[in-house]
Amino acid sequence: MSKLEVLSVKVYPEVKQKFTELFELAETGTQGSFVELLLEHFENPRKIEVEKEENVQLINSLKQRNSELEIDLEAIEVTRVEQENEIEQLNIKIAELEGREPEKIEIEKKLEANQFIITAHPFIAEILNEICTLESKRKKQEIKPERLLLELFWNVIQNPTVNHLPKVYTSSELRMKMKKHEQTVQ
Repeated sequence: MSKLEVLSVKVYPEVKQKFTELFELAETGTQGSFVELLLEHFENPRKIEVEKEENVQLINSLKQRNSELEIDLEAIEVTRVEQENEIEQLNIKIAELEGREPEKIEIEKKLEANQFIITAHPFIAEILNEICTLESKRKKQEIKPERLLLELFWNVIQNPTVNHLPKVYTSSELRMKMKKHEQTVQ
């Protein structure tokens, strides 16, 4: 092994700064070993892989296909919006034929899956309100028609003598269904 010698070089401050930055990044330990690394890379530069013509062609064809699909997607989106507008117009026409008002249709669109709108005959609405008033006085709390209808529904589906529905539920069946429902909601 030969004896180490001192190498002194005059450089501009920018070059010295760059040398210091690269030396810190290289983590070679000493400046001498860093200079050896630089010389080795100078004599044996890394080979850069040039993409094969097949890969270039594949990339270009994929870019072209992507552009085509983006155009198709835009066309599909336009068609979807047009169809939504057409469906909305058809729903309005259906509602008009059924005698429903367009304002009610907008309200129905905003309803959640577990919400309903019930239109009652004026006489039935009067009776329902009267029973709500009496029930509110009896229970000493306000009973609204929605709550009364739900309570009546629960009584009907559990009472086989009044129930003319295709299915009668026992209390245990209802509890099991409620547990299943709560598990699916969570």
